[in-house]
Amino acid sequence: MVEQTKSPYYERAPQQADDVYAGEPGGIDIRGLFLMLRRRKGMLLSIVAVGTGLATIAGAVRTPVYTAQASIMIEDRENKVFDVDAVVAGLSGDAATVETQIKFIKSRDNLEAIVRNNGLERDPELVPPVAQPGARDVAFADGGRMFGLLSWLPDDFLVATGFAEERELSVDPDDVFREPVDIAVASFEERLKVKQDGRSLIIDMAYSSTDPQKAARLANATAEQYVEQSLDRKRSATDKANAWLTERIDALKIELTEAETAIENYREQAKVYELQSGNLNELELVNINAELVRARGELAEREARVRLINELASRGQGLDTVPEVMASPLFVELWRQESILRRQETELRATYGEKHPRVVTLVQDREELASRIQVEIERIVTNLRNDAKIVASRVASMEAELDRIKGVSEKGRQAELPLRELERQAEATRKLYESFLQRQKETREQEAITEADARIIARAKPPSKPSTPPTLLFSAVGFTASGMMGLLLILLLERLDRGVRSGKQLEQEFGVPCLGLVPFLRSSALKGRLKPFQYALEKPLSSYTESLRSIHTALRLSHIDSPPKVIMVTSSVPGEGKTTFATSLAATLMNAGSRVVLLDLDLRHPSVGREIEAASRGNLVRYMMGEKGRDELIIRDEASGIDTISVSKPASNPTSILSSTRMRELLVELRDLYDFVIVDSTPVLGVSDSKLTTELVDCVLFCVRWEKSTYDMVGDALKELHEIRAPVAGAVITQVEVDRHAKYGYGGIDSYYSKYNKYYVD
Repeated sequence: MVEQTKSPYYERAPQQADDVYAGEPGGIDIRGLFLMLRRRKGMLLSIVAVGTGLATIAGAVRTPVYTAQASIMIEDRENKVFDVDAVVAGLSGDAATVETQIKFIKSRDNLEAIVRNNGLERDPELVPPVAQPGARDVAFADGGRMFGLLSWLPDDFLVATGFAEERELSVDPDDVFREPVDIAVASFEERLKVKQDGRSLIIDMAYSSTDPQKAARLANATAEQYVEQSLDRKRSATDKANAWLTERIDALKIELTEAETAIENYREQAKVYELQSGNLNELELVNINAELVRARGELAEREARVRLINELASRGQGLDTVPEVMASPLFVELWRQESILRRQETELRATYGEKHPRVVTLVQDREELASRIQVEIERIVTNLRNDAKIVASRVASMEAELDRIKGVSEKGRQAELPLRELERQAEATRKLYESFLQRQKETREQEAITEADARIIARAKPPSKPSTPPTLLFSAVGFTASGMMGLLLILLLERLDRGVRSGKQLEQEFGVPCLGLVPFLRSSALKGRLKPFQYALEKPLSSYTESLRSIHTALRLSHIDSPPKVIMVTSSVPGEGKTTFATSLAATLMNAGSRVVLLDLDLRHPSVGREIEAASRGNLVRYMMGEKGRDELIIRDEASGIDTISVSKPASNPTSILSSTRMRELLVELRDLYDFVIVDSTPVLGVSDSKLTTELVDCVLFCVRWEKSTYDMVGDALKELHEIRAPVAGAVITQVEVDRHAKYGYGGIDSYYSKYNKYYVD
């Protein structure tokens, strides 16, 4: 057997089909998109034509609608004749206020007032006579089962085209109990559009109707209704404020008289004729409190220093690090002198030794300085502790004085509290009474100059042109929408399409070389009577036959040192054209002068007999059982001259036959008798026969049906062949529609097949 070279497909993870043909990294494959649109242009053009046509028809038969617009401006400042606040403040003019006014204009109560004031509850445009006897409506001729999707088209168009017919309208129970005003309000709201003009204080009110005069009249009515209601609201609020102020002034006058009488009665009873405020005591309290706070702070500071000294002493540490000690000039001088003596002592010790008189003198002087330093430290510490005691004594004295002054002030305040409370109540009542009295006078003056919060700045005029989009715009929208829908559908179909269509796909996705493409023979080419292998014999210069010769040439050149003689043909699943390819390849090789035998080893579902009639009488199974001899094993088709070895019916034990020694011996004998042995094997997926067959052959040709075989099928089959180390020489794409294949533009040498028609004689 020819040694198999490991396929690159097994060295890496499979790619997605869409990734194989991407453009440059980070870019868009413009050519791929163009080719995708070209091969599906029929679908795209059909969707665009239908969508554009329906949109054009809808625009042409649509009833024209006219829109009139009136504008009002919100007055964010009031014109004040005199400087007083209004009872009802004007609108602020911010975004929230404008939005609130828009909501008010479209409110149910406001719209109902417009409807009633203009008698719109009897307008047939707003309240169609759906509940009246004899009313007519449009209904689909088939009850809506077939043409229900056309319900968005105009009624006139549906009736004219016959899709629908006019019928007497049945009464809807919900409409029977609905008031005409409710129906009119709902219809009026749908036709009324209220919006802010940019970020300004202008509100536009647009009304749409089939009658331009009515559109202008109702737009103006909406604006006038808003201005009138704004003015009425202010006047009503002012009247209510005047009545309430009058009532409150009378009540406050009585309360003020009672409060002043209560003050005089208390002064008489408590013998308090003039308030004597305790300003001196209060000032003294403030001063003592401030002094006490400073003394307590000073005490806390000195106690903290004493605690630090005690902690250092308890731990046996020196007190020379205390800030007050280090701040003493005497301590600093003594410490400096001691440092000088220590340095001199160190130098003399190093020079003369410890017993030298000068060293002894320096030691005595240093010890005397140390004693003086300790005395100075103890003096400073004693002063700190004494200072703390003095400050503590002063704090105690201040606290006692503070308590005394508080007691004196408290007695005076107790007698003044009830009187002050009465005076505060009387003063509050007096101020409130005067304020209400002043406000009442201002409100009466404002009532005569009340103005609305908005004014009409542009009245609506009957429009001369309809506001509905023109038919051309409908066509443009339909063209754009259907085009986008078509593109999305094409992209979806491309995304879901997992069929293999070119040799370049096989090579890049699976690392398996594509030896060639076999064209699909239409019934017109076969003239209804020829088999594909017979067509290859009759048309040796056809593209079909040339593709078979090219496949064999590629196979031979790929094994130039040891050309394969026993060639196995298999596929992923049934129906991929492996038997047709095997018989045609055998016929082509025989027609080229080679000795060829076609061996059908699809023992479960023999198919060679379907192509070659003589093969249907095969005796392979009986030969393997020893019932037939060699002369009865090989059957020659007299019409084509092809030698075949096949079976007449499926075998009951195909695996035992394929793995038998007799089968191996048969293949050895066939190698000697023939130049090529073409083996038609079972598909790889689902059965194990093909895996056993790979042990008997020199190479494997893997058939992939164009457009029908998916990436998953091919990948799974090649993976199983790799696991058994099958000698896969390459793949063959069968049943290729050459003209359609050229439109896909996936690249590779096979993409040029359609350009060589003049070289073939079909």
